[in-house]
Amino acid sequence: MLAAGVGFIVWYFGWLSTEAQDLAYQIPGMLAPIAIIAGVAIYKPDDGRPWVLLAVSQVLTVMGDWTWVILERLGLDVFPSIADALYLSGQALTAVAVISLVRGRIPGGDRAGLIDALVVAVGVALLSWTFLMAPLVSDPSASILEIGVALAYPALDVLLLGVLVRIMLAPGHQVPSLKLILIALIILLVGDFPYAFMAIEGTYQTGDLIEVTWLAASFVFAASALHPSMREIAAPVVAAEGQLSPARLVLLAAASLMAPAVLVIQGLLGETVDIPVIATGCVVLFLLVIARLGGLVRDLRTTLTERRSLEEELEHRALHDPLTGLPNRALFYERLEQALRHRSEQVAVLFLDLDDFKTVNDTFGHQVGDELLCVVGDAIRDAVRGSDTVARLGGDEFAVLVDRDASVAAASALASRLLTAVGSPKPIAGRERAVGTSIGISVGSTGAATAERLMREADVAMYVAKSQGKSGFSVFDPRTHDGVVRTMGLQADLERGIREGQFELHYQPIIALETGEIAGIEALVRWQHPTRGLLMPGDFIHLAEMTGTIVPLDRWVIEEAARQAAAWGANGPTGAGRFLSVNLSPLALVHEGLVDLVASALKASHLEPRQLMLEITESAQPDPVAVAETLAALKGLGVRLAIDDFGTGFASISRLLDSPFDVIKIDEGLLQAMKTDERAGAIVSGVLDLGRRLGSTTIAEGVEDASQLTELRQLGCDYGQGFHFSPALTADDLEAAVRVETAPAIWSRRSQRERISRFLG
Repeated sequence: MLAAGVGFIVWYFGWLSTEAQDLAYQIPGMLAPIAIIAGVAIYKPDDGRPWVLLAVSQVLTVMGDWTWVILERLGLDVFPSIADALYLSGQALTAVAVISLVRGRIPGGDRAGLIDALVVAVGVALLSWTFLMAPLVSDPSASILEIGVALAYPALDVLLLGVLVRIMLAPGHQVPSLKLILIALIILLVGDFPYAFMAIEGTYQTGDLIEVTWLAASFVFAASALHPSMREIAAPVVAAEGQLSPARLVLLAAASLMAPAVLVIQGLLGETVDIPVIATGCVVLFLLVIARLGGLVRDLRTTLTERRSLEEELEHRALHDPLTGLPNRALFYERLEQALRHRSEQVAVLFLDLDDFKTVNDTFGHQVGDELLCVVGDAIRDAVRGSDTVARLGGDEFAVLVDRDASVAAASALASRLLTAVGSPKPIAGRERAVGTSIGISVGSTGAATAERLMREADVAMYVAKSQGKSGFSVFDPRTHDGVVRTMGLQADLERGIREGQFELHYQPIIALETGEIAGIEALVRWQHPTRGLLMPGDFIHLAEMTGTIVPLDRWVIEEAARQAAAWGANGPTGAGRFLSVNLSPLALVHEGLVDLVASALKASHLEPRQLMLEITESAQPDPVAVAETLAALKGLGVRLAIDDFGTGFASISRLLDSPFDVIKIDEGLLQAMKTDERAGAIVSGVLDLGRRLGSTTIAEGVEDASQLTELRQLGCDYGQGFHFSPALTADDLEAAVRVETAPAIWSRRSQRERISRFLG
C-alpha cells in the first residue's frame, strides 16, 4: 500500500493534467476505507469499531472532495457548502477514531501526558488564533456562518495536534500500525496549517504541491490497517508518571513560550496586540504548568513513599524467613545479642531440629515439606509467650529466645510444651501427619556468655537429644561437649565423603551350613576416612540415618555392588548361582526411584533377580504404606527380600504378616546370648521353626566359633556368616579366596586364623 502511494503520487504530479488531477485526487480517498475494512476482516481485532469509524471518516472526506469537484464544475463553489460539512465531519470523526483506538493503552490513565498535550495544544491554538482565526473573525464582510465554518478548520487541526501529542508522549512501545497512524496525522497537519494561510491569501490551486500531504495521508492510513500489528494498538502499557525526557521538556518549554512569542512577533510586525486573548492564553498555560508541577510533586511524594515501603519490605525480608514469616537467623542473633547486652538476668536459647524431615521432603515432595514447616512454625509460635522470639534458622531448624524468667526449669518446661505442640498430628496435604523434633537448651547470662557460644551449646545439646532417641530435649552439659562435637564434625565429613567417593565395599561370604559351601555374598560398606582411617558401619550408619544421607549412601552401595558383580563375571564370587546381598535402610525404601535403580542394577550386573537379596535393616520408621508399596514393587522384580536383625525394633514378627519377606536373618546378639542364657537358644529355635513354617530361608549372623555352628546345624538353620567362616574381604581378596578354595567343606574344617591368613595371602 505504501509503495502504491509513492507510485500514485509520482504519477499524479508527473503525468496528469490539472483537469485529470481534479478527478484522480479522489482515488486514494476511495482506496483508504476499502483497505481499512479489509484489514479488520483479515486480522479481526478485539474491537473493530474504532477502525470502522476511521474508515467512515475517510468516506466522509472523499465525499467532500467529490462534492467540491461537482460544485466547482457547476459553478456553485460557494463557502460554506455541503463539501465543508463533509470535510469537517470527516476530520472530527478521524480524531474520535484515533482516540478510540488508543483508549485502552493506559488503563489507569496518564494525567501527566494529558496535561502536556494540553500545554502544546493551547500554545499552538494561541498562535493559530492570532495569525489564522483573528483575521477571519475581524472580516466585516463575513457572515457568522462563514466565520464559524472558517474557524472550525484550524480548531479541528489543533484538536488533532493535541491527540497526536498525547499519543506520542504516552509511555510504552508503539507498534508499527500505531506509528503509521501517527505519521498520517503528522502529514495531515503539515498540509492543513500551510493550506490555511494559502486559503486566506487565495493562492491555492488544484495540483499545488501541498496536495501531496493529503494524498500520502490516505495511503498511510490504509497501510496502518493492513499491518498485522493493528490488533495490538490498544494493548495496555505501564504509565510512567512524572518522567520528563529532554525532548519532552524542550517541547513543553516551546509551547509555554508561545504567548510571549506572539507578543514579540506582533510587535515586530507592527500589528495590534490582542491583549485579552494573549492574557487568557498565558493564564491557561500558567495553570496547566502549575498542575503539571503539582503532579510531579505528587508523583515524587508517591515515589518516596513507595521507596520507603520497599526499603521496609526489603529490611523485613532480610530479617525474616520468606516461607514462615518468622525472624531469620540474622534477626535472632541480633535480638540474642541485645538481650545479653541489656539484661542482667539469664537468657535461654532452645534449638529445635525436626526429626526425619529430609525423608518427608524426599518422599512427598518439597511442597508438602514447605507446608509442614509453616504449620510447625505456627505451632511453635502458639506454644511460647508473646515476649519470646521464635525464628527459623534455615532448613528444618528453629530457635526460641527466652529473655525473661529464663531458668533451666522454665526452659525445660517450655521444651516439653514444644515437643507436644510440634509432635501432634496436623493436616498436611490432605492427610494427618506428625513429625517429631529434638530440642537443645542452653542457658547463659550477660558477661558469662555470648550469642555465638549459646547457639553453639544449644546446637550441641540438640545433637545429644537426637542421639538419645529423638523427640526429646537436652540441656547443654559441658561433659558431653567433646563427644558431640566430634559427631557433628563426622556428619560434615560424611556428606563430603559421599561426594568425594571415600566409601568402599567389603564382601563377607554367606555359608550353607549343611554343605559348607559359599551360598552368597553380603556387601558391607566401609568408610575410608582421610584422617580417622577405615571406619565400620557402626561408626557412621546411625549418623547417616539421622541426617538423611543414608539414602544416597544406599543408592551408591547398590550401584557399586552391581558394578562389582559385573566385573567378577560368571566365574567370580557371585557366579555359580550364588546370591548377592545388599543392605537397605527403610528410609531408602520411601525414596522415589529406588525400584528403577534396582532394575538397572540387575541389568548392569547380569544377575538373575533371584540372585539379588535386599536386606531391610533396623532404622527410622518411615511411612508404612509407602514402605509396603515399595517392597511389593521390588518383589515384583523377582528379587529376594530379607528382614535383617530379626527380633529387634523394626524387624518384628508383625512385619512378617504384612511384608513379602523371603529370608529371616537372626540378629547376632541372640547368638551371643545363647552362650549364657538358655532362653536365647529357645528364641533362636523358635525363630528357625517359624521360618520353616513360613517357607522362609534363615540366616544366622555373627557365627564366631564351632560350637555355635554345631548348634545352628542341629537346630536346622540354613545359612550362616561370621568370623568363624571369614571376615569381610575386599573384592580382590574374596575373588582370590573363591578361586583357591574349592573343597566343599573347607570352611568348616580350618581354624579361623588359618582361613583368614589364607584369604589375605
